[in-house]
Amino acid sequence: MNNWKDLFVLSAFLGGFSLHVLAAPAAHTSSALPAKDALPASSPTAGAPTSVGPQSATAQNAQKTKYLKGLGHILVANGGLISFGFDAEERRVIVEGVSAALNGEENPINPEDIGGLQELLQQKETDLSNKNKEEGKKFISARQAEGGWRRLDSGCIIKIEKSGDSERATDDSVVTITYEGKLTDGKTFDKASTPITVTSNALIVGLREAMQQIGVGGKMRVIIPPESGYGDTPSGPIPGGSTLDFTVEVHEIKHPTLGKKEPNSKEASKEKPNGQETSKGKEESKPSVKTTTAK
Repeated sequence: MNNWKDLFVLSAFLGGFSLHVLAAPAAHTSSALPAKDALPASSPTAGAPTSVGPQSATAQNAQKTKYLKGLGHILVANGGLISFGFDAEERRVIVEGVSAALNGEENPINPEDIGGLQELLQQKETDLSNKNKEEGKKFISARQAEGGWRRLDSGCIIKIEKSGDSERATDDSVVTITYEGKLTDGKTFDKASTPITVTSNALIVGLREAMQQIGVGGKMRVIIPPESGYGDTPSGPIPGGSTLDFTVEVHEIKHPTLGKKEPNSKEASKEKPNGQETSKGKEESKPSVKTTTAK
């Protein structure tokens, strides 16, 4: 389990304990921080006179409020709190703890209580994962009842909007796609509106299998159960046990193929001490690339 470790980024929650803070990945942090050009161009020097009219003061307060709310959001999202599925009462108590820490109050738990905290978070994560898996099964059943869906070996179901050309990706292909990934509640967790290029075997199992069902110019919707997605482990904005709902369009498929260099007669054989000959293996050249592109 990793998220309880990420939770320690909330240093206020753990007070003065001598623990390493395990920060969330930089990719998550940077995207959540305000853009550089959104920050004030300059800050008044301490003690320097300022002339702030009512309107600009209101605007500055609004901006400050936005930044502070954003800070709270970063601490919660990057700290992993969302992945535990805390209910309203549990969230209220957590907010009380954060407020107490900000007010300088003593942490109510001791270092020896950390094991109990970890057990609590592990159980919350397990409960949420099990709940998500049950909801995912219902979601897949409901989609299948609509008709037009096909089940794949991995347990995914797909609905093809456009088949594309006859070319198909393999596990070793390099594909250029646009996509949108949603959870069963309709919330988008990832999206690429501009085409991106990925290697098929780097994709999660369900998406890799689904990519082999359409060609260049094809478009489909694929629903992936957790067993062929991220399993019980939370991954960024994706809670453990989540069923994933992707819409994918293929723009290009590249097939790496191994070219071969034929050995000459001297390279092909070599006399052994006993008079027998043995062929040397053919020398493989660097992979070449065959490309199919949307017309």
